[in-house]
Order: sequence, then structure tokens, then C-alpha cells
Amino acid sequence: MAKKTHQEKQLESRMRAAVDVLSADPKLRFFLRTLIELTGADSTPDGHNALDQSRAIGRHSVGMDIIAILNRYNPVLYATLLREYAEERQTPVQQTYEVKEDYSPNDDSYG
Repeated sequence: MAKKTHQEKQLESRMRAAVDVLSADPKLRFFLRTLIELTGADSTPDGHNALDQSRAIGRHSVGMDIIAILNRYNPVLYATLLREYAEERQTPVQQTYEVKEDYSPNDDSYG
């Protein structure tokens, strides 16, 4: 195995720090889960014609690359994302978010 250059070590350190930040914040984990879901990484790429199929394969490939990076720097993060996603699907939305009956567009408590 070749020795890593200073630049490669620095990149690894920055990437590890970025993954640590993503894994520490529930809002960022939700965002990351959503991005991975949009890539279709959890399903077989399927398209109606050759162009759609090529796009689906490209998105899927990006999703798999994201998962590989996560697994490289934090092997349990992707499993955590999947568990949180499964737990969210079992919890009704009404219980997850507080619903205010007196919504006003000028209310600062929203947003």
C-alpha cells in the first residue's frame, strides 16, 4: 500500500469531520437520508426507455457512492439512517409535528 500524501491525509481528515457533523445532527441526518432516497440507491434502477434508464443508473450510482463514503468514515451511519427512516414511517405524521390551529404567515414560530 502506497504512503498517503499530506494532501490525501488532509482530505481524509476533512471528510471524516464532515461525516461526523452529518451524523451528529438529526436534521442533517434527515437531509442526508432524503438525498440518498432521491438517488434511488435503495432500489433497482428502472426506466421506460434507454434515456430514462441511463439517468436512473446514474442517480443510483451517485447514491451508492454516497453510501460508500459514509460507510468508509462511519460504518454505522447508514444503518442508523435506515433505522430512523423505518421508525419515521411507523410514526403518524400528526404525532411527529406539532400542528397549530391558529397559523398565521406572520407568526415567527414557523420556519
